[in-house]
Amino acid sequence: MRPILKIEEDSVHLWQAFVPDLLAQIQTFIPLLNESEMERANRFRFDIHRERYIIARAVLRHILSLYTTILPQDIIFTLGPRAKPYLEQKPFDLQFNVSHSHDRVVYAFTKHAEIGIDIEKIESHFNQEVAKRFFSPKEYTELMALSEPERIRVFYRLWTGKEAIIKALGEGLYAPLADFSLDLFKDVQTVELIHHHQTYSYHLEYFFVNAEYQSAFATSQKIKNVINREWGKEVY
Repeated sequence: MRPILKIEEDSVHLWQAFVPDLLAQIQTFIPLLNESEMERANRFRFDIHRERYIIARAVLRHILSLYTTILPQDIIFTLGPRAKPYLEQKPFDLQFNVSHSHDRVVYAFTKHAEIGIDIEKIESHFNQEVAKRFFSPKEYTELMALSEPERIRVFYRLWTGKEAIIKALGEGLYAPLADFSLDLFKDVQTVELIHHHQTYSYHLEYFFVNAEYQSAFATSQKIKNVINREWGKEVY
């Protein structure tokens, strides 16, 4: 059987899911998760957090099935050295990453190239000490020179961009966020960073999900094509 969806080597496929639209399906999602996923789901204190996690994982399994032909419940995940998830079965060398914030979940998929994605709900404020600690001196100076409303928006822009890059790197917060700088306003940019004496280059791109959220993806290949889809509104 051939996969329903195929990714070209110079492409990124982005998916998004809106949790409230999928709550009615949660009983059909639960059987798709493995034992460790359900253990984690049951550790959440509040129902909404447990439901968000179950939906995010089940939709990931459904989407991966479209690219691999593996049944959603049969997909096996493995973890990298810094706990970044990968597919244990790699017939098509599919790479993926997931991020969620409040009621929104975003997914990114590539062929061969490492990928990272991040989404954050834009709050009415931000912690200035967090910006000072995790942003480069250049970024912090430029950020604090902005007007307050713009400063809030750009803070979340910088944060999602940096998170996407270090998730693509696969190092999480083990990577020094303050050691590389982003352009505060470019929607598409190439970012270089040095980690463990090795130079890495990433294609960073911001994309729109909702006016109340900021989102970005980063990948280690040059991108010519970005495909956007929403789970629940696509028919196969």
